[in-house]
Amino acid sequence: MKIGFVTTHQYQNFGTFLQCFALQKILQILGHDTEIIDYRREEFKRSTVEEARITIGDFRKNPMSYISNIPAWFLLHERRTLFDKFAKDNFKISQQSWKTSDDLKLNPPQYDLYMSGSDQIWNPAICGFIEPYFLTFAPKNSLKVSYASSIGLSHLSKIEMEQISIMLSTYKFLSCREKTGCKLLADCGYTKVEHVLDPTLLLDISIWDAMANKSKINKTNYNLCYFLTETSEKRAQAKELLSDAKIENLTTDFRYSKEAILAAGPYEFLSLIRNAKTIVTDSFHGMLFSILFCKDFYMLPRHQTTDYNHQNSRIIDMLSSLGLSSRWCPISKANISPIDYTIIKNKINILRLHSIEYLQKVTKV
Repeated sequence: MKIGFVTTHQYQNFGTFLQCFALQKILQILGHDTEIIDYRREEFKRSTVEEARITIGDFRKNPMSYISNIPAWFLLHERRTLFDKFAKDNFKISQQSWKTSDDLKLNPPQYDLYMSGSDQIWNPAICGFIEPYFLTFAPKNSLKVSYASSIGLSHLSKIEMEQISIMLSTYKFLSCREKTGCKLLADCGYTKVEHVLDPTLLLDISIWDAMANKSKINKTNYNLCYFLTETSEKRAQAKELLSDAKIENLTTDFRYSKEAILAAGPYEFLSLIRNAKTIVTDSFHGMLFSILFCKDFYMLPRHQTTDYNHQNSRIIDMLSSLGLSSRWCPISKANISPIDYTIIKNKINILRLHSIEYLQKVTKV
């Protein structure tokens, strides 16, 4: 079967790239000709000047801060190069690309099956609901399904529920990455939504090991911090939890520290997770790969739970389903038992089998 799927493949984020690769890979393993539909979302793209101001500040207001950060642009360039290499090595992308949702509707790609992929593509807090992620461009009567598509939130407004209900009405099968998402869709009238794993958990660890071996960074004897949202409070908590070895900091924010690792792509991310002794992170995929590589890890919230649009539910759901809730927001590690990964692997295998069976079912229609 020829399958085209949409996801956030163009953003140079570790989890984004690795979940995209994993979904394509598992569909290929199942025997399908699979492409990433190259929707570039340029209708939501910031200008270069605007992006620079957001990233390193407005030169006119703070010239010294701007100048002091210029050396980091070389590291950022290397980081982009490493992401580009990963995509070239591993992604099979449609030959044509589309910049806007209107472009897709005017000239849609042709597949036997259209799939909304994983990641937070249905999160209305990220640019609102984005039509192509709901396959609105697919020809009439096309076979449309979702795999592990994530809403990412704990709540939807009445208007958001009405919108999502309409946009999913032509899907044959629906699945979500989080139980919270399944419940939200049930509230929208979709009671047969299946709970499935993030695609990164569907692949054998040998695949991730082989990728980690391609890293240009090969460190040993360290603990790892990886935060998507940097705060002094998180850093203080990490130091409390990581007291027995040198701490390496993987970051996407080069303003944090000149010693932090910025020039890293997906291969380097995998290597840094695999080789760390202990990991403290607020990243969903940082957590998943810590589990895949059987690491000691602790999760801190990326957003305050008082924030209406916080994205903590996906982390809390996953930890709960694996019996790892004690790893969420620990005050100290003194009373936390070591992780028994024999039990965790057995739980993942059961969930993995169900998720693969779902993919087999939706691709045999």
